[in-house]
Amino acid sequence: MRRAYKPRSIRRQESKHKRKLIFSLVGAALFVYVFFVWLLPMLIGGLSVINQKPIEKQKSAAEDVKLAPPVFNIPFESTNSATISVNGFSRPNSKVEIFLNSTSQGTVNSDGDGKFQTTTMTLSIGENYIYGKTIDDKGVASFNSKPIRIIYSDEKPKLEVSEPSNGQEIQGDDKKVKVSGTTNPGNIVTINGTISIVNSDGKFSSVQSLNDGENEILINATNNVGNATEIKLKVIFKPNSSSPENP
Repeated sequence: MRRAYKPRSIRRQESKHKRKLIFSLVGAALFVYVFFVWLLPMLIGGLSVINQKPIEKQKSAAEDVKLAPPVFNIPFESTNSATISVNGFSRPNSKVEIFLNSTSQGTVNSDGDGKFQTTTMTLSIGENYIYGKTIDDKGVASFNSKPIRIIYSDEKPKLEVSEPSNGQEIQGDDKKVKVSGTTNPGNIVTINGTISIVNSDGKFSSVQSLNDGENEILINATNNVGNATEIKLKVIFKPNSSSPENP
């Protein structure tokens, strides 16, 4: 079978394209060889030098993370005392720096069991935040512990008694008196030591038994921080006179 005749110009173009393809393949192979033999090792070496200091910084930061912050043991959220000293746990035989409202209160030492006690601190009216951090023998400090909120209040609760009035005289056969009044909602009210229910409006009411003659009634209202207000009343009970017996 005869081969198809191709003009000379076409044969020249095909030969030119073949040479270009060969040169391209040789160039690509040469680039791959140079990249893997020279360029890639140089690139890896440069990156290792650049990353050397960040790795060291990350290591020191990890050492800080391993040092646990202290844990405070504060069993109450509010107080009526202007001063406070709290206990806690930390790394055994370490230092604990105490902070009150972002101000350092100095350091205390934990014992062999990790227990420590703070010095006496003075609270501010309202919200106070206590936190700390552990410091090891190399001076490395942990992150701050979670702040604990303590509310200090010296405000006495409201207490008003609407009935009976002080010195009131009651006469009759029923030896009882109704005691009622108002206080702040959420307060605890006791009347002669017995708790009286306070509703959502702060109102309370209770019936008390009386003895002949003078009776003392003590009403006490205590708020959630332990501050109390007391009112003392006197009520005089007089029984009805006995009717004369018929002969």
